[in-house]
Amino acid sequence: MAAGEAWAREQGYDRLTLTVFAGNARARAFYERLGFGEETLRLVKPLPLRPGA
Repeated sequence: MAAGEAWAREQGYDRLTLTVFAGNARARAFYERLGFGEETLRLVKPLPLRPGA
């Protein structure tokens, strides 16, 4: 992660983004310790292949 962050700074980026599942508490805690914070919330509705399935 540190190498990726250093590379992004060298390229002139001012932020990193990543995706983690809301229920993945261990990953969320890990990324929060690295300074990542929540910015957006995506809601998803699974659709069955056929109605009533």
